[in-house]
Amino acid sequence: MSSTTGTRRIVEAFRFRARLKASVRQFRWWLLALAFITNAAHAQHPAPYAGKEQRAIKALSDDEVKQYSAGAGMGHAKAAELNRYPGPMHVLELADTLELSSEQRTRANSVQRSSAPSASLTNSFGMPARMNPR
Repeated sequence: MSSTTGTRRIVEAFRFRARLKASVRQFRWWLLALAFITNAAHAQHPAPYAGKEQRAIKALSDDEVKQYSAGAGMGHAKAAELNRYPGPMHVLELADTLELSSEQRTRANSVQRSSAPSASLTNSFGMPARMNPR
């Protein structure tokens, strides 16, 4: 190997290294730009619970508070319904379709009434305007 060939290889290696460094530097700038764009796009979306801190009871919507106050379902029979057993309110709503006897209607009414006092008892004390003390 002559000194000219060796020198040429060294020069080529330095040029390759310089091109590689430039490519890496350009890649870093593109990656940084992508990170800023992604962050800006993420910042435009509102928080999932924005505005809900203003509610009287933060975990419940106004409709849910009204349903709870009226002693309506509120999903207490969800476990039964997921296992294909209707709750007492739904049985009473579909009494004609299910062709319930008078005894069955009476039993469904008694079950419904036995679960309703818990909601009305809560209402007799009044629901506080704010649940968290400040």
